[in-house]
Amino acid sequence: MIGLPGLMRERRGLGLAFAAAHFVHLAALSAFFAISGDAPPVVTLVGGGLGYLGIAALVATSTDTAMRAMRGNWLRLHRTVTWYIWAIFLLSYVRRAVAAPEFILPVALLIVAAAVKLAAPRAIPRS
Repeated sequence: MIGLPGLMRERRGLGLAFAAAHFVHLAALSAFFAISGDAPPVVTLVGGGLGYLGIAALVATSTDTAMRAMRGNWLRLHRTVTWYIWAIFLLSYVRRAVAAPEFILPVALLIVAAAVKLAAPRAIPRS
């Protein structure tokens, strides 16, 4: 089992895997809407579109060179986008959990993930 230090060490690879999976998801959604002839709701286009643009920005700035060039703006960008994506997932699953109790577990996991993310900087000793 991988612990917090291992996750921190592998965070770039995990983030790129997350992005790859979600761009496959975007391709599948695009194909679905193209085949069905339906248009996604405007909220989905705007909210999800911003999310995908944010993920693309994270991928584009996931190098050490970009990190150094952006300085503190790199951290602001990555924090803002990760919390935005977290909020999209939370809102999506909370809405579903109201009607289907099986979505309560994903909501709980998202809340735990937020708690771990907020607590992690305090858990790592400073030198």
